[in-house]
Amino acid sequence: MVINLIKQEYFVIGDTMTNIFKLLKKIIISSFLIYGYNLLSQPLNLIIPINIVTVLAVSILGIPALISLILMLIFIY
Repeated sequence: MVINLIKQEYFVIGDTMTNIFKLLKKIIISSFLIYGYNLLSQPLNLIIPINIVTVLAVSILGIPALISLILMLIFIY
């Protein structure tokens, strides 16, 4: 009984750490994705700022968020 409780608590902690690492990986990848876009679009002066809002939008929503940020940048400015 005690061993089962210890195993269950270990899996909960392991799942939590796995989710945190997945989130950090998404944030880092989205930061590099925005940075790479900024490098390619620098001659056109269409730079998306790298801040918490843009990084979280791209990390949660993915490539469609990056495309929508680019379109908003083009149509608004």
